[in-house]
Amino acid sequence: MSFIVVSIIAIVLATYISDQLLYKLLIIPRLAEWKQIPFPWWVIRYLPFVLTICVVSSRIRSFKEFVALSIFVTLASSVYNQIAAWLNFPGHHKSFAIEDPLHFWTVGAFWVLIFFGIVFGVCRLCCLACSVLTRKIFNSCQSHF
Repeated sequence: MSFIVVSIIAIVLATYISDQLLYKLLIIPRLAEWKQIPFPWWVIRYLPFVLTICVVSSRIRSFKEFVALSIFVTLASSVYNQIAAWLNFPGHHKSFAIEDPLHFWTVGAFWVLIFFGIVFGVCRLCCLACSVLTRKIFNSCQSHF
């Protein structure tokens, strides 16, 4: 399978794990009331998604992959959120996917595309910076021995 297909599957799977396993089975039953979810629980909820995005971003090799990945992940994410709204997944009851589908699939999808583009870009730049720093430190240590 191609990198793009595997990446999309991994990101959708991470989203599902965050949504259905962590949020629905671990976080919701522990809430005393529905007013506020503590910030550390949000971090735990989105951890699989964030880690997957970081790993996928580290593997992007060209601008073409970057653009294709941003577009296809946006599409996959929007389809997932549409299905989650149709199936009344927790946290998706009040969704533009149901209340204003035109807005959801146009303006909403555009902003999700911008979001993924920024996230993939920032993560990729961080990976490149870490790689350069690691090489410099390694070369510096080698020159001293």
